Amino acid sequence: VLVLDVSGSMGGVIGELRAFAEEIIDQFVLGPNATHVGVVSFSSAANVLVDLSDDVSTLTTAIEALIAGGQTAISDGLASGLQVLQGTNARAGVSMTMILLTDGTQNVGTVDPVTQAATVKGAGVELFTIGLGGAEASELQAMASEPPSVHTFVATSSNDAQGIAQIHAYFANGRFCQLAASPK
Repeated sequence: VLVLDVSGSMGGVIGELRAFAEEIIDQFVLGPNATHVGVVSFSSAANVLVDLSDDVSTLTTAIEALIAGGQTAISDGLASGLQVLQGTNARAGVSMTMILLTDGTQNVGTVDPVTQAATVKGAGVELFTIGLGGAEASELQAMASEPPSVHTFVATSSNDAQGIAQIHAYFANGRFCQLAASPK
């Protein structure tokens, strides 16, 4: 499941965020007996945009509709992502992977994001964290699955546009599939 920050600070790079999410989906074979992907966005609260699905059109439509605004509730995004992975479309015996992308730190919400990430990982989810702009590398590493050197990527640029370009380059050519499962 993709858990995407659409807080107000992402407004300048929302197009690039959409392109990145679509690139990640394109790295997988989607199908009834293959990979299923869900999409969650978060700002002041989290929204499940697509439950686990193998329909590229449904996923793309949801991603193209992303709009930035609000604050940053990372823990809400993680909790909603877990609900998607454990929801009615979940399949027994299938590995669960979550990708969190954010450009900041949590500034709204009642649960600490590291605590919520521990709940996610405790449920058997492999958690990848990706940060740009004002994201705190140490917090992303604490949220990510072990080892954080494999499960965390933080753009070195403090400029969101340059940072998302670094993320695109890092995960290009199927790189995420090399880290996860079910590659094309």
